[in-house]
Amino acid sequence: MPGLPEQPLRLGRDAVYQYVRSKGVLAVDKQTGRFLWVLPDGLELLAEAQHKAYLITDKPTLVVVDNLAGKKLYSVNFSNVDRYVANTADEKIYVADKFGRIVCIRPVAK
Repeated sequence: MPGLPEQPLRLGRDAVYQYVRSKGVLAVDKQTGRFLWVLPDGLELLAEAQHKAYLITDKPTLVVVDNLAGKKLYSVNFSNVDRYVANTADEKIYVADKFGRIVCIRPVAK
């Protein structure tokens, strides 16, 4: 049914993230409960680092959203990504292609 969560929420350091079919990924501030943003084509949180959320979309594209400003910063083509995993333990992003090659990406602070 559209609008109902079908996956568990993801608890990050800054925010709580929830995928909702037909809505995308929504983010809510963990401390205040304030709505932060929604990414309509978002599928899953991949990681969170330095007040930024790293998400995969249905394109597939990696999208980086600034949790403080509530806006999309940039995106990266992830068309070769076939598998991914949500990681809320640290900042690392884990993805794989259809050949089974696994990549670990760690965001670097500017």
